[in-house]
Amino acid sequence: MVTKLKFLFFSVIVSCVFTLSAHAMPFVTLEVLDSFIQTGESFDVDVMLNQGIVNADSFLTSFGFDVDANAGTTYTGAVVGGLFTDMNDPLNTMNVTGLSSDPLGIQQNDILLATLSFTAGNTQGAYQLGITGIFDSMFYGLMYYDKSMNGSSNWPGADILASTRITINETTGSPVPEPGTMLLLAIGFLSLAGIRARPKK
Repeated sequence: MVTKLKFLFFSVIVSCVFTLSAHAMPFVTLEVLDSFIQTGESFDVDVMLNQGIVNADSFLTSFGFDVDANAGTTYTGAVVGGLFTDMNDPLNTMNVTGLSSDPLGIQQNDILLATLSFTAGNTQGAYQLGITGIFDSMFYGLMYYDKSMNGSSNWPGADILASTRITINETTGSPVPEPGTMLLLAIGFLSLAGIRARPKK
C-alpha cells in the first residue's frame, strides 16, 4: 500500500511540474487561397501566425523568413500583412521580412504576416510549399519585445517553420467552341463550296 501511495504522490508531482512549465508557443501556418490549382495558374498563400496564449508583457515587433521554392511552382513575390511595414531584402528575392507598424509591437492572435504569390508549373502533381525562418535575433524568425524581462533577454523570439502540400491539376480545354470560331469555320466552308461550284472554261 505504501508503494502505491508513493507512486501516486510521485505521479501527481510530475504532472504538476509539466503542467506548470507548459505554455503555448506561437506557430505559423500556410493557407492556400485556391482550392483547385491548374497548370500555369497564379495562386496565393497566406502566412498566418497564431500566438497561442498572448502574454500581457510580450509584443511582436518583426518577422523574417525565406520561401522554400520547388520545381513545381515559381515564387513571384509577397505582400506583407497590413500590420507591418515591408522590409524585404531587394538582393534576396526569396526573403520576406516585416517590421511592426506599431512602435510598441503587436499583441493579438491570428495575424496575417504576408501573402505569398506563386505560379503553378506546367507539370501536374503534388508539391510541397514551405517557409523557414530560424530565429537569429536579427532578420529571421519571430522577434518579440517582452517588457517583463531585463537587458538583452527582453528580445525573445521563436522560429518560423511551416509547410503545406498543394496539388496542381491539368488545365482542361474548353469542349464547346466559341461563337467567333463557329463564324470563321462557316465562312471557310462557304468559301470552299464557292470555289468548287465555279464552272470550268
